[in-house]
Amino acid sequence: MGLVETGPLEKCPPTLASHFPHGSDPFPHIRAARLRNFDDIYLRADLNYRLHWAARQARFDGSTFPFPEAYIQARRHAIDWIVGVPHDWDDMPLDT
Repeated sequence: MGLVETGPLEKCPPTLASHFPHGSDPFPHIRAARLRNFDDIYLRADLNYRLHWAARQARFDGSTFPFPEAYIQARRHAIDWIVGVPHDWDDMPLDT
């Protein structure tokens, strides 16, 4: 929606919720949202897949990774669903 920009290894800022309407008409916010083009979303999906693989491999190797695997997995789950991986939300495969 263009509310905030975060890098692939950044947490969402704690102020993210303040960008959403509270008790007001949400339609101005919806109209102001900008869609990302599919290529950008697909590249982010690919990056999240590779980050998930790297985080999982680090766990298997007993080494550290700079970002929690659970966060990467949650982002991957969402973006794979957005790009149209042909599975229901609850059945989304997250293998690497």
